[in-house]
Amino acid sequence: MADDAASSIGKKRGKGLAWRLVAIAIVLAGYAAFRLLWRPSPEAPPESPSEAEMAADRTFDGDSSKLERTVVVPTLDTPMPKGKNVIWCASFQMAWNHLRDDAIKEPIRLANGQDVADRLNKAPQGEADLPKGSYYAAAGYVSDGIVPRIQKEMAARFPHGRQPDFSDAMGQTVIVAYAYLVAHVKFAIPFSDWRKPFAFRDSISQATNLRSFGISCIDPDPTGKLHRQVSILHASEEQEPAEGEATRPREFVVDPCRDSSPSQIVLASVPPKETLAAVLADVEGKVGGEHRQSGLHHNDLLLMPNMSWRLDHHFRELERPDAVILNSAAEGIPVRKAWQMVLFRLDRSGAQLESEGIVAPAPAVPNYYIFDRPFLVYMRKRGAEHPFFVMWVDNAELLTKWK
Repeated sequence: MADDAASSIGKKRGKGLAWRLVAIAIVLAGYAAFRLLWRPSPEAPPESPSEAEMAADRTFDGDSSKLERTVVVPTLDTPMPKGKNVIWCASFQMAWNHLRDDAIKEPIRLANGQDVADRLNKAPQGEADLPKGSYYAAAGYVSDGIVPRIQKEMAARFPHGRQPDFSDAMGQTVIVAYAYLVAHVKFAIPFSDWRKPFAFRDSISQATNLRSFGISCIDPDPTGKLHRQVSILHASEEQEPAEGEATRPREFVVDPCRDSSPSQIVLASVPPKETLAAVLADVEGKVGGEHRQSGLHHNDLLLMPNMSWRLDHHFRELERPDAVILNSAAEGIPVRKAWQMVLFRLDRSGAQLESEGIVAPAPAVPNYYIFDRPFLVYMRKRGAEHPFFVMWVDNAELLTKWK
């Protein structure tokens, strides 16, 4: 019966026919984009890492179900479990928006999953938050040629990216929603790799030695440009001891490259809250819009952990057999596939995300801005209201280990 329904889809649209539905959001991190981003410093190797080297450097590459201390959430207001890394990316929201607006043409109603559908329907994130030319999204009916249209337009817009493959989602599928996002932040002057183990202490005080990058007083920076490149967006007045006579703010927010454009990356050492949206609002409130504090003093220390990982994630809360569509255009039919792939990399040269589906008067003592405990990292278009990638780093599961 399902095959008969699929074959007659073009004739029965608008008559309450039960439709098969696929919502696909894909996030990849680009190898070609990374090669373009790499700008070696005088001390750096003359060539960029190869694709094989970057793949070999990943802490994780596989299905998210194999991760024990990391979750992927569909919306920023999804409750954030304690003791877990929490990842959100805008690509799945983009696919959902096009599914809602272009195919179903009304807010999606979902039996046994309406709480998730409501959060996705009401989420404020949209394409206005994304850098121009960084994304593609479309949704439509298979009978109207949506699949070849997506493949043709993706090949024209992103000829060097991986092209979408719908082979595992076809058959009885009649609606496809797809989104692709690629973004990067290039540090104008690359930072230095830290040549010692970097001890990251997670939310349960478990320490892990990691690879890291940043800048210290011993790094050659005769003109001070690298120090001025960093923008300390917020630093609390409360201080705590650091190594030697140095201190560190109890909370701080850093933009490692204040002039990166069109996107920026922000790292925030702040306490966790109940959702990513709540942590983000707390950080944005502390930063105060476009306000920028000074760059690093020559005695200050900035250290950030390396990250390089790729994961595939199925939103099982939407793929349940009993989570059926209630809208008349797809009444009684479950979501066949709700999937997202995220690949993210952060190192001395910048940050990369690709998708398929930051000179002051000298302080009395140096300040240490060290991300060696749980922190928030997010990417957004400068000036946009909402970010397009947010991650709460609770533990070292996806951080690059020291070798």
